[in-house]
Amino acid sequence: MGSKPAPPPPPTIVMPTPTAPQLYRTLIPQESYQDVAAFGKRLDEQILSLQKDRETEVGTSAELAERMRGREMQERASYAASLPGQFKDPGIMEVARDNEGRPISKGSGTLNLQQGSDEAQKAALTNVDQAKKALQKATSQKGQTSASIVDPSAFDPEYAKRKGDIFKVTMPEDKA
Repeated sequence: MGSKPAPPPPPTIVMPTPTAPQLYRTLIPQESYQDVAAFGKRLDEQILSLQKDRETEVGTSAELAERMRGREMQERASYAASLPGQFKDPGIMEVARDNEGRPISKGSGTLNLQQGSDEAQKAALTNVDQAKKALQKATSQKGQTSASIVDPSAFDPEYAKRKGDIFKVTMPEDKA
């Protein structure tokens, strides 16, 4: 059997000689804070105009909720109309015959089918009313320009007019 190998040498850590710390100071001018505030104001205005455009296109939250309740009512009416017993089933119809025994058709006008439930009729009328309201709203807004469109000629931010020399890095004087 062989002997154990020699252990590796201990790590050598080399530390650099300490130097005097350097102090850096950046001055942020007041104009920079004003530019940020102006940008925030422009951003808020753009967000509000986008929200206004959204409400113009799809409606306010109250109008959306009204349409949602209308759809739910139509769903319930459709379900209620599909339940058994909503329509009178003619069953096996009696066939009338003439003197010679040939069948006589009375036509479908004699069938007395119920024309759907009241709830389904009410839902259909509500749907028509909502469509009329939507059409009136769309025709009244025809030709309006979007509020969220930014005019490039009017877009002239203050920060674009600033010169780069307002941002200076100053270093303290060395005291020897």
